Amino acid sequence: ACAFVEKNKGRPFFLYLTPSMPHVPLFASEGFEGKAKSGRLYDDVIQEIDSGVGRLVDAVDKAGIGGNTLIIFSSANGPWVIKEELAGRALLFRDGKGSSFEGGVRVPGLMRWTGVIKPGKSDAITSVADIHPTAAALAKQEIHTAGSLDGRNISYLFHPGFAPKPENDDQYGLVLTGGGNNRIMTVRKGQWKLHIDTYSQLWGSKVKHHNSPKVRASRQEPLLYDLSRDIAETNNVAAQNKTIVEDLLQEIDRFSD
Repeated sequence: ACAFVEKNKGRPFFLYLTPSMPHVPLFASEGFEGKAKSGRLYDDVIQEIDSGVGRLVDAVDKAGIGGNTLIIFSSANGPWVIKEELAGRALLFRDGKGSSFEGGVRVPGLMRWTGVIKPGKSDAITSVADIHPTAAALAKQEIHTAGSLDGRNISYLFHPGFAPKPENDDQYGLVLTGGGNNRIMTVRKGQWKLHIDTYSQLWGSKVKHHNSPKVRASRQEPLLYDLSRDIAETNNVAAQNKTIVEDLLQEIDRFSD
């Protein structure tokens, strides 16, 4: 990847780098295995990924193109918690990979563009699906789809000169699907998160100690969590917030249509 950057520094390029680690089975290269203070192989692997990403960022800077290169670091899902010591932990978030609880869907979203993106953070609701329309907008490329486009242009979060902040941004609803058959599971809007279905790899597994006791949800009996007060999704407040529940169900209906 570093050699690719050096070779193509004089022209536009797209580099998609996906380390096979930290997926099980785990391996760490010489120089990293056994180096983590925790003694866990998983943590060795994370240190190696960190080192590799650092080398790649350095390669971009050495090539002199940091001011013209958007670097995105993210993940497909939360930790594979059923693998226990061979996996990461999502605490304080609930559950992990495979679920639509925060531990399964809240992943790193790190963006770097020297001189363009100022250091800081945002609480805006975004997803990996936003990368495609955002990259296309920045490159001034039109997207031709066979159907509806997942994701939205979030370049306004990078720099106010790219696009104005959407007027309804604080009311943006993100619908999550899953459960093994891509069915609608959850919707997130502002501080609120509504589950109309649930799934976890932990339920029925041999893992005894985890933070995700089995719960059921349906459209008729949903689970509503206030993430501003309950990031671990433990206190269902649907009964006390029927208006909010109805609003979030309408978001699901709009998505379904």
